[in-house]
Amino acid sequence: MKNFLREFIVLAIVIFLVFTGCINEESDEMFENEEESKNETAKENEKEEKEKCGNSIVDPGEVCDGGAKECGELLPGYSGIAVCKSDCSGWDISGCSENSENSENNGESGNEEEEHNDNDVGFDKTGEGFRADPDTLLIWEEPPMFNSMSGFGTSIANATAYCENLFLAGANDWRVPTLDELRTIVRGVSTTMTGGHCPTTESCSNQDDCNKDSDNSIGFGNSCLGCQALADQYDPGISYLEEEDCYLSDRELSNGDCYMVENLTLCDKFWSSTPNTAPAGATMNAQWYLNFRRGLINSAADILNIEAFIRCVRSGTEDDIPEDQPLPEPPAGTCTKDSHCEEGQWCENKKCVVIPEPYWTDSSTGLMWQAGAVETRTWQGAMDFCDSLDYEGFSDWRLPNLDELKSLVKGCDETANCTVTSSCTGYNACHNDNCSNGCESGNYLPPEVGQQRSAYWTSDEEAYTPQNAWMVNFTTGSVSYLKKTWDNQLARCVRNK
Repeated sequence: MKNFLREFIVLAIVIFLVFTGCINEESDEMFENEEESKNETAKENEKEEKEKCGNSIVDPGEVCDGGAKECGELLPGYSGIAVCKSDCSGWDISGCSENSENSENNGESGNEEEEHNDNDVGFDKTGEGFRADPDTLLIWEEPPMFNSMSGFGTSIANATAYCENLFLAGANDWRVPTLDELRTIVRGVSTTMTGGHCPTTESCSNQDDCNKDSDNSIGFGNSCLGCQALADQYDPGISYLEEEDCYLSDRELSNGDCYMVENLTLCDKFWSSTPNTAPAGATMNAQWYLNFRRGLINSAADILNIEAFIRCVRSGTEDDIPEDQPLPEPPAGTCTKDSHCEEGQWCENKKCVVIPEPYWTDSSTGLMWQAGAVETRTWQGAMDFCDSLDYEGFSDWRLPNLDELKSLVKGCDETANCTVTSSCTGYNACHNDNCSNGCESGNYLPPEVGQQRSAYWTSDEEAYTPQNAWMVNFTTGSVSYLKKTWDNQLARCVRNK
């Protein structure tokens, strides 16, 4: 009876939120429970021989170097997060607790908890793993190191615990950024940049007064939706966007471009520490987040199992700004939109590249590939799309099998050495390290085909779990499988010449 009552209360609260507006269905795909293929965290391009703990590189003799893992990765049956010890000798599991259903000893796990060293030894501006902003004096974790098992972010509770326990560059005063601080790193969306028309801030955090104004009765309209305000269902007249805003095309966004400062990586949704103080938001302990793929500000609550990423921050001083802070390499080329390129070219990843022909024939395999921009689909949607495609005078297109898609990877030998093939599709029986490790972050898709280097469906199912299908990621050349119902993978069709 108690369980039934508890479930009824949770259901009632969720229904209440839907009707009171805490869940902003109109603004973000997070509430569609998308399991997006994330831009995988870039591997280090250069691994110098350093033995210094705190450089965000696991050097010889170190078990870890910054970051955190979900406890379940280290201790099956446990929840919480484990952070890297300050001396990089292992994982601090003091934040792990055994799941109640797995505990047979009233929560006693038999594992000794190790005490975390909370002594702050000061910020080391000569260290690595951060970017310092000389304008705001904010020190940002870079790259974001939280490693969740899902790969799609984490809860606000885990994000908060991670930052509070983070020891990076000699400092342990890292924290979850406020929404105001996140807005300082938005670029290309004037409405949600600092001082923009969207009023949602640390001091104006009630969604009813400061975030939702679809009839423009208050005067900020859909400005908090960022570039999403230009979608067909909205009135562009109350977007309050400027002419130079939202210059990235859907194709460029799918290639990893982002409305964020260029020296920070991982274009996604990021938690803030700012609560949604509207009655409905307060009831659910909802927090504001910023989606840098759209420059969109929205809120979500942990009870709905919403996930976003976390980039910790600390408040610095002028003395904390490195004089020789390495700047990101300038983008190849100078384009930010297609109109900056010559005729016959378009802008991809800040570089003008030749627009692909409608199809490309791989001379090494004789396969003819659909070229140019493609869309994300579920596995069945990808199968149906290719089977029904009538393109460039051919109607015998199909979704490629695993061997065919692996052959399209150019420049990453690990893909070819992956032992999962179209004739051996069982993970346990066929998978090896080459499949998951892949190569360093890059683009292993032939330029004649296009620039969308994310994950693509194959027609091959995983042998023992037919609800999953294999895919190939052209960012790293890795091979993995995914639930067929996930609709965030690309489909590129092929035919025999």
